[in-house]
Amino acid sequence: MLEEQQHLAPHPQAQAQRAASADNLGPLPPNWEQDMTPEGEIYFINHTTKTTTWYDPRIPAQRQQVKHLSGKVFFFF
Repeated sequence: MLEEQQHLAPHPQAQAQRAASADNLGPLPPNWEQDMTPEGEIYFINHTTKTTTWYDPRIPAQRQQVKHLSGKVFFFF
């Protein structure tokens, strides 16, 4: 799963929505951390599974999207 995610970049609109609403989502689940790439993209670290993801664990996956480097947008259900 981690290898797949390394080929994906967050969709700019989804990234902005996530940042704007982060205050309303409450704290991250236990053992999770939020960080930012040098380019300013927000990502999340699960210290339990030692994995990273572009998806905010506080938001249902079906409400999140990722834009592949090819330009295709993927929605996860």
